Amino acid sequence: MKKKLATLTIEVPYKRAGNVISQHPVTFDLYQDGETYILMPQLHGPELAVANLPTELCFVIENEKPLSLRGIKDGNLHVIQDALGKLKEEGLLLGCKKGEH
Repeated sequence: MKKKLATLTIEVPYKRAGNVISQHPVTFDLYQDGETYILMPQLHGPELAVANLPTELCFVIENEKPLSLRGIKDGNLHVIQDALGKLKEEGLLLGCKKGEH
């Protein structure tokens, strides 16, 4: 069963006309379903395309590092890594037992 863990905002690159890329804040909901974590951007339709994001970014934690379920060549792995960095800043570490930091 999917359980909501957090809501967080991170900067994501948007591609605009003329191949101009700029950073924009995107809010994500983070869920856990068993050993799998799911980041869901709070964007819809065209905004997802401009941000080059799928509706869900699914990953697991292995050896204290995120592993995208889309494989090692996932072009959105940086979003997962940035989200985990934000969670660490906020003291919400994933994949670690209490007392491990």
